[in-house]
Amino acid sequence: MTKTELLFIRASKSLDPYKRVRSVYHRFYGRYDEQTTTLSLVNILSGIVEKYNPPSIISVMDALSPQNRVYYGCPDVSHYDVCLQFFINRLRYTDLVDLPGYNYPVSFRR
Repeated sequence: MTKTELLFIRASKSLDPYKRVRSVYHRFYGRYDEQTTTLSLVNILSGIVEKYNPPSIISVMDALSPQNRVYYGCPDVSHYDVCLQFFINRLRYTDLVDLPGYNYPVSFRR
C-alpha cells in the first residue's frame, strides 16, 4: 500500500470524507477545476477499491443505477459524483482488518 493510497483511505474514513478526499487530492496532484478533480478522483479511488475491496457487480449496478441517485443527494447530480460517493462509501465502511498493509497512525502519548 502506497502512502497516497493510505492517505486516501484515511480521508475516506474521516468525519467529512468528501471534503477531505478532495484536500488530499489537491495536496498531491494540484488544484484543477471541479470536473477534472472529480474525474481524477473517480479514477484514483476506483483503483484503490478494486485493489483492496472489490465490490460485486450487482452492488455496483445497484449503486450506480439512475433510480438510486436520490440516495446521493439531489437526483440531478452527475454520474461521476455518484461514482465518487460510491467509492468513498465503499472505503469508508470497510474494516481496517480487511485492508492488508494498512499502517495505523501513531497515537499521542502523555
